[in-house]
Order: sequence, then structure tokens, then C-alpha cells
Amino acid sequence: MPAHPSVGRARAAIGIPDETRGEAIKVFVKLRKGYAPTPALEHELRQFVRSQLAAYEYPRHAAFVEELPSR
Repeated sequence: MPAHPSVGRARAAIGIPDETRGEAIKVFVKLRKGYAPTPALEHELRQFVRSQLAAYEYPRHAAFVEELPSR
């Protein structure tokens, strides 16, 4: 899958409770330098990934983090 230019690393994905689906996917993203974590960028990233995956696979939530866990 092609990478979005703003993403430095995206490594962690978890399931979180969702009233409609039972569970939804949330990802943790470390941005590249020069990109700011905004609601607009979160929406753009979700739409970018959605265009690459099936509707049930794409993350509906994202959190921008400074560091990702090493494991």
C-alpha cells in the first residue's frame, strides 16, 4: 500500500469499543517533521487509508503521538 506523505510511522492498531460496530479500529501515527496533528489531517489520513482497504478494515479513529512503542 502506498504511504501518505505526512506519516513517519504508523505501527500500532487496536480495537476500541464502538456502539454501532461493537469494535472499531484506532491507529497511532507518528507524523513526519513539518506536519501538524489536526482534525483535518486525521480525516485526510482516514480517507487515504479507506481508499486502499475494504470498508470494514480502515481505521475510524487515529491518535497522533510523539513516539511509538518499540514492540
